[in-house]
Order: sequence, then C-alpha cells, then structure tokens
Amino acid sequence: MMVNVLVTILLLPQITLAEKSVDSMNVSVDITQEKKEVNNVFKKIKSSNPNQLLSKDIKIFDNNVASEFAPKNSTVTEVLYTDFGIPSISIDYTLGDSRVIVTYFEDGKVEKSILNRTSGYITENFNNEKKNTFNRNDVITISRSKEQLDTINTLIKERNFEEIEKIKDTTVNKVGGKTIISFDDSNAGILANKKVYPVPYDPEWKKYKAKFKYGMYHEYSKALDDRGYDPHVAVKVYETMDYFNYVDESYKNFSAGRTVTAISLFWDVAKSGTFSWLSYAAVFVDTYERIKSSISAVDEAAWNFEGGKEGTVYDPTRSKTNVQTWETWGTGRVVLGWNYNSSTGYNNPNWYHSKRSTALQMSDYTVFNNAFETYNNNINMYGVWKWGEGRLGY
Repeated sequence: MMVNVLVTILLLPQITLAEKSVDSMNVSVDITQEKKEVNNVFKKIKSSNPNQLLSKDIKIFDNNVASEFAPKNSTVTEVLYTDFGIPSISIDYTLGDSRVIVTYFEDGKVEKSILNRTSGYITENFNNEKKNTFNRNDVITISRSKEQLDTINTLIKERNFEEIEKIKDTTVNKVGGKTIISFDDSNAGILANKKVYPVPYDPEWKKYKAKFKYGMYHEYSKALDDRGYDPHVAVKVYETMDYFNYVDESYKNFSAGRTVTAISLFWDVAKSGTFSWLSYAAVFVDTYERIKSSISAVDEAAWNFEGGKEGTVYDPTRSKTNVQTWETWGTGRVVLGWNYNSSTGYNNPNWYHSKRSTALQMSDYTVFNNAFETYNNNINMYGVWKWGEGRLGY
C-alpha cells in the first residue's frame, strides 16, 4: 500500500502541470499535449549538438535538452534522433513505475508507448490511429531435457547426423559447406522469423576450432635421440569452443509492422541499442520505425558447447607431420544474462559462461607437457608413433 500511495503523491501534480492524466499505476497514453509540442521539440533538439553519432541516421543527444518536454518528477534517460525517411525524435523517460517513450515525427505524428514495470504491460498509441496492449512477460520457452542434451551431445561428437535428425523437432542441413543443426523448427512460423538477441550473438560468432594457443619448436625428445632421429621436435597446443546446442530460449514474436519502441520496452533497454541489434540481425525498419519483417525477440537463452584442448608433436618416425597425441574435452554453457538494480530493474544484457568447461580451465603449459610426454612414452615403447595423425577439433 505504501508504494501505491507514494506513486500517487508523485503523479497528482502532473495532471494540472502537463495536461496528462495519471492513475495510481499508469501514465496515460493520451497524446493531446505531445501533439502540441512537435514543432517545439524539433526546434529545440535540432538547435543542439548531438553527444554521439551511431550512424548517419541515428544520433544521441544530452538528456537535459528534452527536460522541458517530460513531465515533472520524471527522469529523462535518452534523447534519440532518427531519420529513416521521416525524421523523428524519441524522448525516453521514467515516471514512478512506468517507462515512457514518446516519438515525435517531423510530419506531426506522435507515437507514445508505456511500459508498466510492475505489471509488465506495454501500451502503445500511434497518433491515435492504432493502439495496442500486450504483456512483456508473455514469452515462449523452448527447452531440452538433460537426457535429450546428452544424447545430442554424444551424437554430435560421433558426427551421427542421421540419428540427430530423427530426434523430434530437430533438423540437419548443409549451408555453405557447414552442417547446421536446428532444434526449434516445430513451428514453421517461428522458424521463419529472424532471431534478435538484446546483444549481438550468433552461435557461429562464438565458435572457433583448433585455434593455435601455445607452442615450442625445439623440444628435446630423448626417446627420438636414442633411436637416431632428430630429437628436436615442434610441440603445439590448440583450443576449440564449438558444437553449440541450446538448452532453452525465451522469446516473443513480433510481426512485421510492430515498432522498434515496442521491442525496446519488451527488453526494457535503450532504444538506440535496439536499433543496433536489429541492424546486426539485418532487420530493416520503415519511415515510422516499424520493422519490415517478423522477428523473435529473445529474452533469455542458454547454449551448451564443447570446449577442448589438444596437443600435437611433430613425428619424424612414420607420419612425418604433426600428430595429435593428447586431448581433453568438457561441456560448458553460455547464457544471456542481465544485471539487476533495485531502482532500474534488469539491464545491461551480456553473454557469459555460467558453466565452465573443465578442459578450457586447463593451462596450455599442462596440455603441452601431457602431449609431449605421451608422445615420448610411445616412442620409448614402440620405437615409432603408431597412431596416425589424429584429428584436431574432433
């Protein structure tokens, strides 16, 4: 009850001062006052210098330049200029438990969207022509059981793609010479959407296979020396982070025509960041900042991966090339995480490892020694390296 009383006290004066109606929980989506302010907003912002140029179409201004256009007791958090055919200025502010983005278009149209952080509801009003309300907490979650993940991981290691494809809601395709395993194709409509993360991410983006990490080129092998071979050999250490498959994803589908503002409020992040992430995912917008293609805006995600370290030694006995002599592998997990602040809620999304691969924790020097000792011991025992070249990264 105390929270409701406090919010009411803060908002009551605003009914008179800015002609905006307020109830105890929500700022109104009425745009009567904002429509009157369009020319003044453009005059004030255009006469100011931007703080940051994100692109030729997107500029960020100091928050203070828009303070007169936001309600009393509110806090302006971003002032954004965009031009995708019709110049617009977005003023983003918080008031009580609501986050509000008002976008003024130079042709006189106004869009006002409000996120109630308590209820999770987002309300939109585009120039009194179109109004929408939806709950940002209504997301779809797709997940796999531990048994399914274990099976998939084993089949990936074995390169048994035929069996992988037999698993429900899973397909295997060849794209650009690469094998792509899809785990969420049970809904064709969802599959057709572009996935957009609140930080740029693609499983391919994090992958690397058999990346050289450490090496010495004149390591002395007594076993080779005793048998008349050149005893100075090259020893190298490689690292792999690959074979991603998802554990779960939560996301909301946005159809073509939904606004960038709505997507920003879904994630509760800066609108400028949303433009950047949509651009990264090749999602285009029209003159009124509406997306041109449907997307799945991902709210949470977790991916399992295989992390490995491998060592090679140059073998002068039989292979006459670098041979893989030792390896270690471990499963890790990469997740999309959010920082939490009691005042501003969840913000600053980022990717991090929630589970560390035991293999990636091993030092390169330890791998180096294990690889060399394994080779040296085999030469001592057999006189030659009997096991062939091996294969890095599986």
